[in-house]
This record gives sequence, C-alpha cells and structure tokens, in this order.
Amino acid sequence: MTDEREKSVGQLISSRQYRLVREAIAGEIAAGAEKLRAALREETVCRTWNIGKILRQELGLGDSPSPENARLVALLCRDFRRPESFFYDAAKFQRLYPEKPPLDLSMAHYLHLIRIEDPKTRRSLERKIAREGLSAKALRLLTRDNEAEPDLVSGSGYSLEVVRGSLYHYRVSSAPDGDRVDLDIGFGIERNVRCPAGGSLHSGLMVRSVKEGEEYSLRIANFEKTRLYTYAAGLRRVVDGDTLVARIDVGFHNGITDTYRLRGIDAPELTCARGQKAKAFVEDRLASCRVLVIKSYKREKFRRFLVDVFYLPETDDKERVLREGKFLNQELLDEGLAVPYAD
Repeated sequence: MTDEREKSVGQLISSRQYRLVREAIAGEIAAGAEKLRAALREETVCRTWNIGKILRQELGLGDSPSPENARLVALLCRDFRRPESFFYDAAKFQRLYPEKPPLDLSMAHYLHLIRIEDPKTRRSLERKIAREGLSAKALRLLTRDNEAEPDLVSGSGYSLEVVRGSLYHYRVSSAPDGDRVDLDIGFGIERNVRCPAGGSLHSGLMVRSVKEGEEYSLRIANFEKTRLYTYAAGLRRVVDGDTLVARIDVGFHNGITDTYRLRGIDAPELTCARGQKAKAFVEDRLASCRVLVIKSYKREKFRRFLVDVFYLPETDDKERVLREGKFLNQELLDEGLAVPYAD
C-alpha cells in the first residue's frame, strides 16, 4: 500500500499540472521578494536624503563641519549607534542631489557617486549604470574598464578634491579619565596622553599636540574635521604608479611603515609599458624628497589606506611641504599616467 501511495505521489510530482502550479507559486514568491527589495532600496534612498536635508537645514552640516557641529554629530552617533560617515554622507548626498534623486539606483550606488564632485562625470556614470544595469560593485570598478566613456578614462581636465590638512592635530576619542585622555591619532591607533592643566576636553573635540622638551601637551584647536589624519612621512619604496611604501610619523614617538594606495586614481599594471612609465614618474618625482606629507582616508578593498601625497624636493621642512608641496595624485592624472578611480 505504501509503495502504491509513493508511486501515486511521484506521478503527481512529475505531472504537467503540478509543474505549472509549482512554477506559478515560485514566480509569485520571487516577484514578492523583488518588490520588497525594491521598496527597501527606495525607502533607504529617501530616508537618507531626508536625514541629509534635516542635517543641512537645521545644522548647516557640510563636508567641513564646525567644531560645534562635529560635537553634535558625535552625539548623534551615540544616540543612533551609527558611524560618523552615515551623517556626513547623508548631508553630502542631499547637497549634491538637492532635488530628490532617482529611485532606480540603490544607496550603495549613491555612496560611490557622492565621492565624485564633478557633476558631468557623475551624470555620465548615472547614465552608464542605468544603461548597463551596473551593480554598486561594478560601479566601484568602472573606471578600470578600458571601454569606459572617454571622460572617465582620461585624466585630462579632471581635478581631485584635495584638503591639505594640519600636522599633529587629533580628535579626542573618549571622555577624560582623571588627568588622562585618549586621542585618535589615525590608522586605528589611540594614544593615552595627559590633559592640559585646567583644560576642558570631551569626546569629539579637536586638539593640537605641542612638544615641550621630551613631553607633549595639548591645545584645543578650532579647525575642520576634514583636516585630520595628515602626517609627515618618509618614502621607503615605490611599488607601482599608484602604490608606495612609507613610514608615517603619527606623533608621540609613534611611526607606522605600511603600503599605501594613492586616492582617487588608478595607474596601469606593471605588466605593461604604461605601468612601468607611471612607476618611473613617481620614482623620479620623489627621488630627492627628504620628507613627504601624507593625508590618509579610508581603507580600500585590499585593506590598504587611501592617501594623498604632497612632495617638495630638497627640503625637510614638513610645514612647507604641506603648504607648497606638489600633489602627486593630481600630477599622475595630468600627465595621463593614471585615470580617475572611485574606490
């Protein structure tokens, strides 16, 4: 009896009617899931844009916030358990898209697009995404494509946003504990230092380190958060046209030797003549430099920090290099040895 029942069930499963019913139900489930994904995607874009509008209208929040706004953002991070980048990205999103943006792109797409200030380049990317159905990951890699549109692969006329920063400036990363406080000195490192006498420090405050003999003291600094993470450095070697090894002085007798990727550009691989030419260009430009100034940003997909490099031959005056130094990333674009690249 059991064998007959199993045989009957098997016949039903293999029947055309069952297959049609099963396929119809599977189609409805898949369509429903896609509608939910689309609704969530659209809601995320709208919510982020609305948050950005609130931040800009109520706080006037921009890419270079005032110390007061930086403290307010730190409080928002605490209350909503979100990283600072969430709020700054939302404000920048609303600034670059003052009218509500198209909902056919995801927030992941827009987080890449808002790194590009040039509206012509951004619109070109938007059209390419819509035309080819590119994913956010493909967008990140888009300018590596040799078939990309001319304005995306040619460095001519493309200007990188640049902030030269301030040396030996840091962010207080925790509330003071007695006469000590933790500083975020970059690269995931915190340094515990003595508070200034009579000073009133709190988390999120910007400070400047001043060396007095063998000791360091802190001074409250009124400057923009975007000027953080700027360091003097010594070149160890050039890896290729957009990668180098350097030892960075993060302050307080701390140094880090690591491999760094130049922000905003992509040079050809060393396997081709153009890649060799780009590397030789960097080696030639930095050969007589006693000190570099490096401003660091986030990590890229291979966990290397993205950096801007400023240089000036035959000087060890790092403040002068910071003020007057040539911007290596931009030079590689201007010479046609690299293309713009948004990681």
